[in-house]
Amino acid sequence: MKKRVQQLLSVTLIGIFALGSASAVKADDYYINDLGQEGYEERLNEVKNEGPFYDVSRSAWYCDAVEYCKTRLLLVGDPDGNFRPEDPVSRAEAATVLKRLATEDTFVYETYFSDVPSDAWYAWEASSYGNLLGGFSKQSSSSSPLGYIAYFYPNSNVEREDFAVGIYNVFNLQDGSWKAHFQDLDQVTWSDNTGYNYRQAVCAMRNLGIMVGDENEYFHPKQSLTRAELAQVLYNIDTNDSAWLR
Repeated sequence: MKKRVQQLLSVTLIGIFALGSASAVKADDYYINDLGQEGYEERLNEVKNEGPFYDVSRSAWYCDAVEYCKTRLLLVGDPDGNFRPEDPVSRAEAATVLKRLATEDTFVYETYFSDVPSDAWYAWEASSYGNLLGGFSKQSSSSSPLGYIAYFYPNSNVEREDFAVGIYNVFNLQDGSWKAHFQDLDQVTWSDNTGYNYRQAVCAMRNLGIMVGDENEYFHPKQSLTRAELAQVLYNIDTNDSAWLR
């Protein structure tokens, strides 16, 4: 599992977060003559405690996951050396992640989305893997030569429950009898016109340790998935030994 994800997720969120050219200042860039012995030792401690990006501190709950993803080029920062952990992940970016997580057992089918330009950088990922995400709409239409009209909403933020559905589908977890006791499970979408089982997906994420709730057992299904949360999800998948993910 670890090797497969590391190979397939060589660069996630392409076109959005280029590998930064800025690098953190090293302790040996400073000299005792410049700072004095006390100042130099203080700088050594600062460097020792620095996180993987300028805006990711060692004390952050997501620091280990971000560092893991950075080391393996699963996620990268911006040109200024920042990770922007609280930035939301777009649905277009989420579809790209699913494409790289896909296994030989992933069932892929193509959907034409009216709001996905054919020349968009995410066009193929959206049409082939974006339909595994929750949150898109598809309706029958006699006026369309395809027999339906579908919208992907590529620039919208992907919600946590929609991304849970995407992982649930990409790893073909439908056969599991998944249960979890989130305090807000009743707020998770029951079903929509795609027929996806959102609650089973959310419970599966908890049971497998891929997406969990907060300290009060709330999943927050309608909240946007952040880059910090995405890093933790990728870390959890990559280090997961469950037979479901092999």
